[in-house]
Amino acid sequence: MLELAHARCDAHLHLVSEEQLTQPIGPVGGEYGERTRTSYVLHMLDEFIHHGAEISLLRDLWRWQPGRLDGGSPRERAMRGDMDLLDEVDAEQATELLDTAADNGRWELVVGLVERGGRVRTPKS
Repeated sequence: MLELAHARCDAHLHLVSEEQLTQPIGPVGGEYGERTRTSYVLHMLDEFIHHGAEISLLRDLWRWQPGRLDGGSPRERAMRGDMDLLDEVDAEQATELLDTAADNGRWELVVGLVERGGRVRTPKS
């Protein structure tokens, strides 16, 4: 769909000359009618970037929910709050993963890691 949208946008841009792009949008632009067609194209590119970034963020937020991904490194799993890690780590590994779980607000996993023998590190001054 992205390729189709890009092809349509590109085709529309090729329908106008550089001179036409410097002209005002006109009445069809409503309150923006005095702005140039180039400004409209730049506005649309800005909107594509903005909404594309939102889509990427939503995709990543969905992807990193607990239980959404199978496997991954222990650190990635701690980031997601994968409680199955508790069955697989020893005290040393639990200590290594504590900061990651805490940094990502996976508090249930933090408690479980401490119960598995993970030690809370004292911050360096």
